[in-house]
Amino acid sequence: MTRVRSRHGRSHKTLLRKSHVKIAENDHARDAVIKYALFGLKRAKQLLDNAEGTEEVFDYIQKVEDLRHCEDPSAAAAMAEQNEFTIDHVPGHLLTSQEVWDAVLPQFSLEDILYNIQRIHNMGFLTSDSSTTAILISLLSNQDIIKKSKITPIAVYITLCNYQKKTRPLKHEKAKVALEKQQRRRTRQIFDSKTGLWEWTVTRRHPKEVKHWGIDQPPNQAVLSALHKLIDHTWLLTPPTNARYLITLDMRHHMFKGRHFCKTFAPPRKGKKTATTTTPGGGGDADTEKQESKRHLLAECFYNKHVTPGHAAIILALQLLKREKHVKIAVFTETGVEVVTIERIFSSINEAEFILRKANLGRVQLDAPIEWAYAAKEKFDVFINMVDRTTRYMELELTARGGRGPGGRYGPPPSPAKELPDHCPVRALRRYRDRFVRNAKLIVMSLASHRVATTDGSHEGVLDIVGVDEHVPKVMDAFTLGQFE
Repeated sequence: MTRVRSRHGRSHKTLLRKSHVKIAENDHARDAVIKYALFGLKRAKQLLDNAEGTEEVFDYIQKVEDLRHCEDPSAAAAMAEQNEFTIDHVPGHLLTSQEVWDAVLPQFSLEDILYNIQRIHNMGFLTSDSSTTAILISLLSNQDIIKKSKITPIAVYITLCNYQKKTRPLKHEKAKVALEKQQRRRTRQIFDSKTGLWEWTVTRRHPKEVKHWGIDQPPNQAVLSALHKLIDHTWLLTPPTNARYLITLDMRHHMFKGRHFCKTFAPPRKGKKTATTTTPGGGGDADTEKQESKRHLLAECFYNKHVTPGHAAIILALQLLKREKHVKIAVFTETGVEVVTIERIFSSINEAEFILRKANLGRVQLDAPIEWAYAAKEKFDVFINMVDRTTRYMELELTARGGRGPGGRYGPPPSPAKELPDHCPVRALRRYRDRFVRNAKLIVMSLASHRVATTDGSHEGVLDIVGVDEHVPKVMDAFTLGQFE
């Protein structure tokens, strides 16, 4: 009640009037809170006239009101620390004070800390020798705070990647505003060619510049190091589902570097006439490399473009491997899939990446993991396929595309007259269910694309996940436990 005045135009007063709250005759403490929300502190005191149990309530509300009207940052910081106020209690005019942030940071949950790291950096508080940096790093390594949270490694990794790039991925409207703010800053800054940074030419801060005073500074390496260590403390925070998993990943080069499209979907290059014939040279694939655009494009996840699909897939797979008892990890090969052995307890992200990328890699066939389990008579509850985009299917030869529509979408089975094998993952799952595990499920993750293609929506137990964000592990666990049924 004291933390938030209103949300989306709805105040506590509005909600209380709509809900017709009935308070018990002797419940004076709750009555005091309701009266405060409806009439304000002064009138509430008059109406209740020092009734039993209201003194502590009104004392606390008085402290919140004092903080809201406080102009001195030092006094506000002392009040916030003494009463353990959160950032929601702090009024807007004190939100750019470093002393106040130092006082309220210890009350943050781990999720709130990760959400606000970029905001604190932008205000210039995360310098190498600042008190805020010391507090932040101690909180990121505090085992009690870590154990209380249910944070997932992918959430920490997304925060880490965004902080390295000094921004969250912005929508078009916000990106335009950010560009305008940057142009406004540049008029009061000068570029230092030695450090490669923009330095302020003024010491007096304009109110609109205060929130962005440190935005041009490089990320603090100590904070990045603390976030890297935090990932290793978060593998086991979420409870296991006790299901049997087969996780198959596409670990080829395009999952990490460069945005490679299938030939069928290659975007046309503007302003250049493409030659119909190429003169053969001695370099083999090098000849085609020269014709490509020189622009270097990093692989990026849909919705979180600072995260590469390869690393997102590895972290999600490692979390399940370390948390669950029955997990097998495989990679796509030219002939199907190949199971890869990764140590459950000791493997880090870099070690797992090295092992997976050294395997016998090949083109993506979404039905291959299910067909392998069928042939090997292995029992799995959940099949998870992690690829960057489902149009990888178009890389396969025409004979291997049976049962799928244009662009790899769901399609009817091939006609018997053509004698093509059916490579539809949904129908392969149905065959596997009939023979081995009745409620087996399939999750297909298109990490870098928003094209949903696995099913037409008429099949149960099949989940398409588009892109990646911090909520994906929770969705996967809920689906595995049958909470979507």
